[in-house]
Amino acid sequence: MPSKDKMDVEMEPQPPTRQHILNTAFPQWHSTYKKHIPRAVTLKMPKEFVEYLLEDGITLPDDGYRWNDREDEGLPEDESSGDEDQDELPDPTLKFQEFHEQVKQTIADLGGAVTPKLNWSAPKDAQWISTTNNLKCVTASDVYLLLKASSYVAHDLTEVFNDADANDSQDTSDVDYHLVLRKWVEMNPSVEFRCFVKDRQIVGITQRDMNYYEFLEPLREKFLDEIEAFFQDVLQTSFSESSFVFDVYVPRPFNRVWLIDINPWAAKTDTLLFSWSQLMRMQQLEPGFEPELRLVTKEEGTLGFGAREHSENAVPKDIVDASASGQGIAELARQWRQILTMQQQESDGEDADNEDEDEGSDDEA
Repeated sequence: MPSKDKMDVEMEPQPPTRQHILNTAFPQWHSTYKKHIPRAVTLKMPKEFVEYLLEDGITLPDDGYRWNDREDEGLPEDESSGDEDQDELPDPTLKFQEFHEQVKQTIADLGGAVTPKLNWSAPKDAQWISTTNNLKCVTASDVYLLLKASSYVAHDLTEVFNDADANDSQDTSDVDYHLVLRKWVEMNPSVEFRCFVKDRQIVGITQRDMNYYEFLEPLREKFLDEIEAFFQDVLQTSFSESSFVFDVYVPRPFNRVWLIDINPWAAKTDTLLFSWSQLMRMQQLEPGFEPELRLVTKEEGTLGFGAREHSENAVPKDIVDASASGQGIAELARQWRQILTMQQQESDGEDADNEDEDEGSDDEA
């Protein structure tokens, strides 16, 4: 990642307006570019669901996602856990039952597997908690688990306008938040690209996955041509903002570009292989200007340049190791529940001993 010196900070974009941030929200542009994005459905979230996402702790509905079903596999019958603990937990969906049914129906309509996001962010920082170690969700509980565990989602709901222009007085207190459910597609991260648009001209394109892929370099011009043609045909004059950042996916045979997301032209948007200073200095109006496509080099890959994405969201090593497979996280959950049970039994035993001592003291008296 490019380092940011003092000049880089000085050359960052001006704080965006609140309207600029709103215009990059998925529900704002989804219908306009529907044929250019993977199939997706947007569901307006009721305030009860927003409150549920922001509550402390994670309580999930029983909709087919049952920890004990996954963790008890292969255990003797007398060692497997029953449903008693789950039956004691309140159903969180009682406050938003209609929305919950919409989520379940949408998952079914999209083929039985989806990936979730909100207006701006996907819960990529919470992948570690998923039993599939990615964003694939097959039940509503899968969706809720990722959303509740994600700091990115919490940011969408509580802090998305924090970096807006301080002099912008537009009222955004009544923003409609949406849950976006996209049909699950196994995407190859090596052919995802982030594109920077300044005054309706692409000024830079960067590889999104920070790992080295040998096959990309010979295809550099192909990717440049396809992405520029897509931008000119689809986004250049139709998008409401003149400066913005968009993400695309160009799968084999590399002749079609899919629009994945649109992001604000703002300092908080990750510039990956560029710095904001470099992007701001681009003279896209000069004759002969051509945007640069930056790829991770072999040397950068050898030096471990491609750190694991979202590694800043560090969690205990036991959890990271367990998240490598669904069985691992289920086993961790089983062990945790056993610890809690043992602690409860010990506590009950101590209480019983104390009662016996108290009774003995009474007899002596």
